[in-house]
Amino acid sequence: MLIHQLSLNGSISRRSAWSFLALAGVLLLGMRVATPIFMLLNYFLLYTLLTKKLGAGTKILLWFAMIGSIVTVLVWHEAMQEEARGSAAEFEDGSAENMGSGRVGTWLGRIEMLSRSSVPTLLFGRGPGSDRFVSEIWWWEKKDSHHDLLTTVIESGFIGLMAVFLFLFLLFRRLGREGVPLVWFLLSGSLVSNALFQRPIIATIFWIAVALAVLRVDAILRSRWRRNQLRRRNLQQRAGAASSRQRHRAAAMGPNTP
Repeated sequence: MLIHQLSLNGSISRRSAWSFLALAGVLLLGMRVATPIFMLLNYFLLYTLLTKKLGAGTKILLWFAMIGSIVTVLVWHEAMQEEARGSAAEFEDGSAENMGSGRVGTWLGRIEMLSRSSVPTLLFGRGPGSDRFVSEIWWWEKKDSHHDLLTTVIESGFIGLMAVFLFLFLLFRRLGREGVPLVWFLLSGSLVSNALFQRPIIATIFWIAVALAVLRVDAILRSRWRRNQLRRRNLQQRAGAASSRQRHRAAAMGPNTP
């Protein structure tokens, strides 16, 4: 994503960008990290939908690909965890709760916990670190819910969640159409994992990409402002010239007026 933003800003050539993207793709596939691949896939799919002229059939196919990628990443997580754990018995039933290496079951458990919480707790949360629990689904290890939005609700309440959405709305409003893929990149990862809110290194790269997008949008807005100012100045000059011609014409016709 950062490489793509650098390419859009003209900081690197398109050939260099494709080379870096190919290298990054090989590294991600080799490391078998499902969530970053899922986030980047959604970013580029939405960017393509918003910036390219596509037929109706192609657009529908891309939308279905975005939706299907959510299920794919959860199944991928489960497959990797089964391999790492030697196909542990708790995953052999293939239940929905175990999908995504136990993510779905954890999310359902957290939602059930929230349903039993008091109103003040729902509004303001339980405080930092309160989303970390020991559970059977996580093999008796102390882990969070692996869902940024659920973690935000548990730790900061729905007021904290509203603050997050307000921030995303302001980011979208600041960047406009350019910001939609970036906002979705953040949200898509937060829906299936603890993607950016709790991973400083990845978050830093994301905010650098946002900064590059802001610089590009500012440059576009400044260019539009200069064009509008130039157009307004030309209109004023034309209006002044037309008014001057009318005055000269009136002055020339003045002595002959009865």
